[in-house]
Amino acid sequence: SVLGGAQAPLLVQYEVLEILAGLDPAAAWYAFNARPPAVALARLDPTAGQKVMGNPDAYFAFSLVVGSNLAQRVAGGYLLSGRWPVVSGSPAAGWLLLSAAASDVADGQAPSIGSPDIRHCFVPADAVTVEDTWHATALRATASNAVSVEDWFVADEFVTSLRGPTTDDRPLYRVPVGIAVQCGVGAVMLGLARAAIDALAVLAAIRFSASRGVVLREIPWIGETIGAAEAKLRAARLFFYESARAVVAAAEQGDVADRVRAEMWAAYFHVEEVAVEVADAAYKAGGVDALLESCPLGGFARDMRGLSQTGQTWGQAKIDVGRVYLGADPTDPRF
Repeated sequence: SVLGGAQAPLLVQYEVLEILAGLDPAAAWYAFNARPPAVALARLDPTAGQKVMGNPDAYFAFSLVVGSNLAQRVAGGYLLSGRWPVVSGSPAAGWLLLSAAASDVADGQAPSIGSPDIRHCFVPADAVTVEDTWHATALRATASNAVSVEDWFVADEFVTSLRGPTTDDRPLYRVPVGIAVQCGVGAVMLGLARAAIDALAVLAAIRFSASRGVVLREIPWIGETIGAAEAKLRAARLFFYESARAVVAAAEQGDVADRVRAEMWAAYFHVEEVAVEVADAAYKAGGVDALLESCPLGGFARDMRGLSQTGQTWGQAKIDVGRVYLGADPTDPRF
């Protein structure tokens, strides 16, 4: 809000993502993708931030991919070059937040995503070449094309590190970066799983099974599937929002302790597991109808699998949940 954009409390952000996902998973993903640039803006020089937010309605795209790109240190900034293979919404973006290994710290070697040797660079849309590569089976409407940049000068004021201090000390910006960003995927998955259950319930009420002579809802195992899905999803949702409220309360007090972080990460990973299970179960219960384009169950199952792919780089955080529960320190710097 300081820079002229919209702002909402963390719980409201999660709730909005959840609602959007039930209406359109791609729209929810677009909304989610605005979060990392927003987190980065809170660590950017305010004057540069005002320039980036010159059009608060412009879409932000981002990529945390490193390894195929480099930020070469030069006087006054960095020369950014490389390719980012998946950048959601890239054709519509006004600005892109692109990550790269910093040559002045990493000697040209690509460090891990959580390393302080990563630079996050804000670049305008005319700095990038968008490639038509997103011919996907899941989340098709996100336009997550590859982009490339060649020797684009990024002034120091447009470069930041997500591990650096914020320029805003309000509670929202004390939320750990990993939780502020990746855990939002859990909210999207909750909304999509709810939509899958609801779609199955609608289908079960009207789809007549000729072989059994009844509508689907009269078949015992269909009812069992929906009942189990409801219980699992509601329990996961309660744990997720309970943990999120604890994070917010801790941030309001000044610091989010490792135990509170562990609860939030545990809730997120649990949502990921349950949501995939629910979407798969709804797809299976939908039978041959789930194969049809007119039935949303197939798309929900594919999109859910696509969302679950985003958690692949957070395996150490999952291990660190157990480490914290056992009294040890987390090892992932993004935790």
